[in-house]
Amino acid sequence: AAMYDAKRSQLGLAWYDSAHDHDAPRLHELSLSIRQAIEEEELTIHLQPKIAVSDGRLVGAEALVRWTHPIHGPISPTEFMPLVDQAGMTPQLARIVLKHSMVAARELRRQGCDIPIAVNLTPRDLLDPSLPGYIQQLLTDDNLDPSALIVEITEDAIIVDFDTSVAILRRLRAMGIKVAIDDFGTGYSSLQHLHRLPCDQLKIDRSFVERLSTDASAVAIVRAATALAHELGLSTVAEGVEDQATLRIVAELGCQEIQGFHISRPLPPTDFYSMALDWNPASFTAQLEIETTELSR
Repeated sequence: AAMYDAKRSQLGLAWYDSAHDHDAPRLHELSLSIRQAIEEEELTIHLQPKIAVSDGRLVGAEALVRWTHPIHGPISPTEFMPLVDQAGMTPQLARIVLKHSMVAARELRRQGCDIPIAVNLTPRDLLDPSLPGYIQQLLTDDNLDPSALIVEITEDAIIVDFDTSVAILRRLRAMGIKVAIDDFGTGYSSLQHLHRLPCDQLKIDRSFVERLSTDASAVAIVRAATALAHELGLSTVAEGVEDQATLRIVAELGCQEIQGFHISRPLPPTDFYSMALDWNPASFTAQLEIETTELSR
């Protein structure tokens, strides 16, 4: 609270004053509630689809954690995730998300939709030597192939303890699980460590993708990131595709998959199942072809 007061006043220094900390009671209540919610596995997931640019196929989904507080209602992950981290409960939360995600993957396969679900891991998760064993048990319990799961890590996640993190990722890949670098381009380790990371996919950060139609420098960055990924034998996903114009640009730049509100917002699992069964690849590719043809005239 004092830090934000100092920033707002541009003085660089501020004393904490509880009278000015109007959010303190609410944050305290949420901090206590999130512990209980994790311990009792009350958090849920929503799924956001990933679509292949080349033919419009549904090729995957990302699991995004959601929390509905009994009093305050839906709480944004940007608000509750720092509380989870402060409580030291990110490993427990990761296991809940992994568990729910594999249940969703099992249900999708039961309905004939064989796509992987991506789950985000934090730096703490990559320091947990028991994580690969837990994931293997989940796959066994749900009778799933390792291809049902993709783990996503940010560039900075591996900086905490590079050797330990890489060892965990190698164990996961040896099991047959793919690894994606999330939010690529926003960290500090891209070129220094990328060639040493056991990974299969780069997800280009939305902060670049959403500016593609208005910012030439963003186009240059995405083009370079896509070319780098292809040279390293990695597939690419453009995050944050929110309109047809952006979709056209990422297609022209060679991104192989897209994810964003232009396709769908994150959906509760039951709604995602319906969307997956009704998805029409031909309609997607036809719209992209029409847009490209009109622009070329």
